[in-house]
Amino acid sequence: RLGAVAAVVVAARRTGHAAPALVGAAAVGLLSHPFGDVLMAAPPPLLAPVGPALLDGRVGLAADPTVNLLGVLFVEVAAVWLALWTYARLTGRRLRDSVSPAATLGLAFAVAAVALPRPTMASAHLLGFTAVPLAVVLGVSTLRRRRDAGSRGEVLLRAAATGTAALALAAGAYLLAYSVAVRGLVAG
Repeated sequence: RLGAVAAVVVAARRTGHAAPALVGAAAVGLLSHPFGDVLMAAPPPLLAPVGPALLDGRVGLAADPTVNLLGVLFVEVAAVWLALWTYARLTGRRLRDSVSPAATLGLAFAVAAVALPRPTMASAHLLGFTAVPLAVVLGVSTLRRRRDAGSRGEVLLRAAATGTAALALAAGAYLLAYSVAVRGLVAG
């Protein structure tokens, strides 16, 4: 907790944003973090050790284990988009303007739906170790453009927004290809 307070103080001094706003944002992140476990693993012990368990099992987003994993990925990507949008708003930038067309290369990840084994929660690394590096490479590729690059904040926002867009497009393309492949297997 002291580390979080120190990070807020440093961030407030470096960005010029009010510490209470940053504390509020940090508190939301800290308090909402355990709820991600409800989708991925065991539910958080919210009232432990003084109270009963409020949740007794993982929440599934879909019956199909691969679609369920993709649903969790979409929830995580939505949280990243919210953080990027908040940063863009605080710095007076438009998030849409920060996404490079390179993000559309994430659509090529649809091939993974037929080339890789079907990932589930138990084998989430099959999706994570392939889609995330693709998104990182596409995001980092925007850092090489030094002409008209803008401020450091603009450059980093462009890289993060492009990588996040690439990941979202990759997951969407994978879901579409997977859905067509599964329908083809069920119908055949």
